[in-house]
Amino acid sequence: MQQYIIRRILLMIPTLLIVTIGVFSLVRLMPGDVVLNQLAQAPSFRKQDADAIRKQLGIDKPWIQQYWTWVSGIPKGNFGKSLWSREQSGKLIKDRAPITLELAIITFIIANVFAILFGIYSAIHQDSISDYVIRFTSILFLSIPTFWIGTLVIVLGARWFSYLPPLTYVPFKSSPLTNMRQFLLPAIVLALGSSAIILRLVRSSMLEVLRQDYVRTAFAKGLKQRTVVYAHCLKNAMMPVVTVQGFQLGYLITGSVVIEVIFSLPGLGRLVYEAVNNRDYTLVQAVTVVFAMMFLLINLVVDLSYAWLDPRIKY
Repeated sequence: MQQYIIRRILLMIPTLLIVTIGVFSLVRLMPGDVVLNQLAQAPSFRKQDADAIRKQLGIDKPWIQQYWTWVSGIPKGNFGKSLWSREQSGKLIKDRAPITLELAIITFIIANVFAILFGIYSAIHQDSISDYVIRFTSILFLSIPTFWIGTLVIVLGARWFSYLPPLTYVPFKSSPLTNMRQFLLPAIVLALGSSAIILRLVRSSMLEVLRQDYVRTAFAKGLKQRTVVYAHCLKNAMMPVVTVQGFQLGYLITGSVVIEVIFSLPGLGRLVYEAVNNRDYTLVQAVTVVFAMMFLLINLVVDLSYAWLDPRIKY
């Protein structure tokens, strides 16, 4: 097991290297300039001012030199300074990361609780009216864009119920109730699409497991349905589900940009949105690399969980 983990960690290095090359190149192909964006707010500026700032920031150097300066600092935990605020990118990420992680964890819990429960119920009551309703609802949530649901929730909540979630972030330690009020709606909106995917996979996996001989034997021995489902079927049915759960958790961490902007959550997604608008190359690069690291670690944990779900798997 230890050798497998070491090999996987070592394989992450070339993957991250490719990510750094890709993001470094792509962000510089975007139209616009961070220096011109900053100077556009001044009443008057000269070309000499822009050149002086570019030289100060080091973005007047050749791309290869800029890339080496940036990537050589990553192993030391130095992701470079933000070109817009002049703060360390690592500090900005550290301040915003707990918000995105909290949103992702709440969403993940809500999505999986409902998906697993309704997926099992739908499989046990196959081709019943409730099964058709659950399947239709899951397809509906898969078809509707998350940003549209989020906008609809805010507009209808304000118009019909005179309710809006708090617009200023409040840490959980300061006020747990206010914090939950701020995170619950965006978490539910994000969970709709994720739970629909997991639900359909849980249903199909449970149907396959329920047709196995050992399940028929368990029923023939007189075991209760709940015992057979939760003690004998669920663990075996979760193997393909865990793979999707890992992917969904990575998506929730890295793909919550729109929801954070809509619900005014100052997390990593909103940080990326602001950095892209400002053409803050260094900050976009830093957040992308952190997202890639998270995704690779989640995939490693998912792969290790296979051995726990199925003792026949050895690393």
